[in-house]
Amino acid sequence: VLAMLECRAGAAVIVDSKGKLAGIFTHGDFVRGYQTNREIGDTPISDHMTINPITVHENDLAAEVVRVLREHRIDDLVVINNAGEAIGLVDVQDLSRHGLS
Repeated sequence: VLAMLECRAGAAVIVDSKGKLAGIFTHGDFVRGYQTNREIGDTPISDHMTINPITVHENDLAAEVVRVLREHRIDDLVVINNAGEAIGLVDVQDLSRHGLS
């Protein structure tokens, strides 16, 4: 959470010890967690993250990314490579900055 605040990010990709995608922790996850537990900072991120997040592939076109975001009504997508490793994060604001939302 502190890293998200320092980077002014709305989400963080969570990977396991082998570097494989474990989940995503978003601002929405934080808000929902805080509503039920004011001490959210004292609990493991795994208690609050979204497991099996929706992903896009690094070779997907921007139009496909926009479609997935709209279809699932989400703001953040994890970008994966052919090995299934998380290599990035794209959010709706990234697309807006490029006129693609």
